[in-house]
Amino acid sequence: MKTITRRLEETLPSMLWLTAWILTLHSATPMCGEPADEERVFFRTRHQHAFEAYTSERNNPEKAIAYAFAAFDWAELATENDQRAGIAKPAIKACRQHLASSQEAAANYYLALNLGQLARTKWLGALKIVNEMEKRFHNARNLDATLDHGGPDRALSRLYLQAPSWPASIGNRKKAIKHAKAAIATAPHYPGNYLSYLEILLHQNARDEANKLSRSLPAIMKASREELKSDYWRFTWNQWEKTWKSLRDQLEEKSN
Repeated sequence: MKTITRRLEETLPSMLWLTAWILTLHSATPMCGEPADEERVFFRTRHQHAFEAYTSERNNPEKAIAYAFAAFDWAELATENDQRAGIAKPAIKACRQHLASSQEAAANYYLALNLGQLARTKWLGALKIVNEMEKRFHNARNLDATLDHGGPDRALSRLYLQAPSWPASIGNRKKAIKHAKAAIATAPHYPGNYLSYLEILLHQNARDEANKLSRSLPAIMKASREELKSDYWRFTWNQWEKTWKSLRDQLEEKSN
């Protein structure tokens, strides 16, 4: 019991891992720099429209999922815990209501993502939330691993990488690698899966494999630009480019 208590005491001051984890889910790696005003306006408006559509037809599963998706993205840009929790909680409720009548992959997935946003606003309570997040991501994976370009595996990989290890939490580096590879196998066109895996390789100091992956990434990213367009993807591409540069710099430092 003393060991567990000590591990918790060491973990709680570093619960910022939840922030790092959340910021990696769509861009796949930590956010570089502050979001521009244009980005905030886009995601705030997207969230507002999705919320209005959902409240006008609460029994519509597609609108519930679209709302939960938009809520996660907007909560990511929140500047205060109260604001983040205020965005996440109604989306969590919408997902739970939907899951009460239908076990759908997307509802499990976006429930877990918004639980992650809520967990960022807590300390001790966050550790309990993480366990449900893991369960919901696995549910989503079992139902539809292709969701959000391999999203369930990508999210599990990030969760296992960023979380403190047992007994404090569920962190597990072997599971992180397993799910990162599964995400790539499921959606080999998606740059975020490769960027996520590259960060894990750098974290594990696997320089040879990281170098090999980094050489193939430019061609993958170039090919994906034709498929991933729209304003939403424009903001994601901006983040990916910054992340790719950051990882290249890290790789160069490790190689010297």
